[in-house]
Amino acid sequence: EAEETCIEAGADLYLEKSAPAQDISNGLQGLLAADVSTDEEAAAAPGDTKLSKRQKQLILMLDRGLSNRDIANELNISEHTVKVHLWRLFRRLGVKSRTQTLHFARTHGLLMG
Repeated sequence: EAEETCIEAGADLYLEKSAPAQDISNGLQGLLAADVSTDEEAAAAPGDTKLSKRQKQLILMLDRGLSNRDIANELNISEHTVKVHLWRLFRRLGVKSRTQTLHFARTHGLLMG
């Protein structure tokens, strides 16, 4: 999928040219909101393993092979919110993909196995 390829390559947001104006607006608002870090996030450097409860939860869900849609359904949030959470997690760990996230998690003892 083009979106995953772009995100894995480092894009912060992916929108198709044909996206409705509301989707574009929501995407940009989410992206801007992701730049407004909490004090906890601001204090953490990339690669810092001090993760929020939600970030730890996301790692476990990624390890289960869940898609963004599956994660959204399980957490009762939008797919867009999942993407923002993943973007923050990637940034926190200094990685660019789900695969790199899981590798990091395993090598740093965040996942067993």
